[in-house]
Amino acid sequence: MTTNPLDRLRHHVTGAIERGEAAPIVEQPRLVRESSPAGPCLTLGRYVRETAQFYVYAEWHGGDRFGPRERRIKKDGRVHVEPCTRCRDHAATVYPNGYMD
Repeated sequence: MTTNPLDRLRHHVTGAIERGEAAPIVEQPRLVRESSPAGPCLTLGRYVRETAQFYVYAEWHGGDRFGPRERRIKKDGRVHVEPCTRCRDHAATVYPNGYMD
C-alpha cells in the first residue's frame, strides 16, 4: 500500500519538532488538485507538466511495475496546482484536521 508523500513529510517534520530538533527544510512536490464540493480538495498526483488544455500528473496510487502512470486532466475552475484555502496543506486551510472537520 502506497502512502501519500505529504503525510510522510508531515510525520517527519512533526517528529523532528517533538524531539527538539530543527525542522528539516524540504521542498514540497508540486501537486495537481481538484476541488471537492463535500470537503477538502482531492490530491490527484504529482505535477509533471502542462499543455495548453491539460495538466499532466503522475498518479499517487496505481501504476504498474514500470512506475506510476501519467494521467491528464482538463484545465478548468476546479483543477489547480497552487494550494487554495480548501487544500489540506495550505497555511490558512479551512480543514486543519484533514477530513475530520
